[in-house]
Amino acid sequence: MNRIPRSLVVVVFVLLAVTAPSATQAPDPAAIGAALAGAPDDAARRRLVDANLAWATPEILAAVLEGASAADDPEAARRGFVAAVALAERLGDLRRVALASERLGFLLFQQGRLPEAIAAQERGIPAAEAAGDQETLVELLRFLGAGRRMRGDAAEAERT
Repeated sequence: MNRIPRSLVVVVFVLLAVTAPSATQAPDPAAIGAALAGAPDDAARRRLVDANLAWATPEILAAVLEGASAADDPEAARRGFVAAVALAERLGDLRRVALASERLGFLLFQQGRLPEAIAAQERGIPAAEAAGDQETLVELLRFLGAGRRMRGDAAEAERT
């Protein structure tokens, strides 16, 4: 029977201890954004956040939102805003739910993805109202009205 030398076992354990991420190491916001945005729907995103509660912190949310806002790649920005909405909802941060929804809707609006843009804007309105965030509410309503008008629904756009 071949035995592994004890010194090799000690070296392997030391290497594992040194290279393993510490329990206090902050999660990578970009990786969180990618994981959440890759989920097929809102329910799957909620399950991911619930299974990884270390992701649901105001600091991680701020980093994900900032990263999405600064992204040069529209798809990376979209993923980040989707992730920010999920994290903000989990944290109960209605102001950031509204803000991330508005930014996501605007991005989708710029890409001509009207149904998705309208859905994002509509999602943010109740959050902005509940948070008392008038500035974001105005932007949500403005882009919602523009999206509805572009869709050919002038009467609904006027009510917005």
